[in-house]
Amino acid sequence: FIDKKLPIKGPVNPYLFKELKTAPKTVAAPSRAASTVTREVARKATKKAAPKAVAKPKAPKFTPAKTVKEAEDWARNNIISGPAFEERKFINRRTGEIARIEQKSNVRYRGLSVDAANEVNKTIFDLKNRMGVPLPRKILAGNYKKQNFAAQIQGSTMRINTAIGKTPEQWAAFHARNAEAMAQIRGAEGAKLIQSLEQGIAEGSRGAQWTRMAEGKLAEIKSLRRYARTNVNDSLEGTIQHEIGHLVDSRGADTYGISGKKWRESVRSASIEMMDDSRRFKLSAYPETTRVYGAERAETFAESFTAFVRGERSATLGPKTIKLFESLMQ
Repeated sequence: FIDKKLPIKGPVNPYLFKELKTAPKTVAAPSRAASTVTREVARKATKKAAPKAVAKPKAPKFTPAKTVKEAEDWARNNIISGPAFEERKFINRRTGEIARIEQKSNVRYRGLSVDAANEVNKTIFDLKNRMGVPLPRKILAGNYKKQNFAAQIQGSTMRINTAIGKTPEQWAAFHARNAEAMAQIRGAEGAKLIQSLEQGIAEGSRGAQWTRMAEGKLAEIKSLRRYARTNVNDSLEGTIQHEIGHLVDSRGADTYGISGKKWRESVRSASIEMMDDSRRFKLSAYPETTRVYGAERAETFAESFTAFVRGERSATLGPKTIKLFESLMQ
């Protein structure tokens, strides 16, 4: 017979199945419950043991300033590598003692609108976070209308020419005018101008001085017609990116912890690649215009950097150049 109060161990005869079903559940239940608890504990233990995915740190966000002064304060704290202020001492010539000390800011956005100041800050801030670029020690805006530059890097000082524009919109218009002029040179108007200059030179009736000027202009126009564009981008943002490219060129070794010799070789190799006819005509006409000053190599590198950070790749840039810039990405 079957003692329904005692548990049955071992295989169960199928014929006894009906009887077993009526057996008290108090004996078998603990076994099933224990099994359920065990599985639950094991599941939780496995879940706890599983390595958690490491969340990527969020990229710092740029917050636009509301005034030019706020933009200057923000820049001093976030995007320059030198001290925020410099002391200027004035000496009393009679006594030889210090008469007074003035604090001179290393960021001055005089003449820029708040939107333009914010664009300068954001452009440099983005490059700092994306590529860890070298930062300028000073950023000085001013009206340099007598000097032929939109912006420049001297040492580690960045200067921005407000004569080009005080707002991002004015800088965008400057870029549009340059692009339109280039289109005209490459088009029918450029062809007509070449024909007119060649005819005047052949006639030789306008004097030696005019002929020399015409020959220089003719060579310049013919050269420009081979290029796809004057600059990669000479909006305010593009101009700042170009100037940061010069800092990457000159201070990259220290910034990225690379030996000076290795860095110079990498920069030179990328520049030579981009100065080849198969690349330079797609990149920018600007470097060639600086050949007379011995700056063609440096300007080629800065224009290549600008093209890279603006998203251009193999259609414009060579493989060595792309590899170099990709190695700097954070």
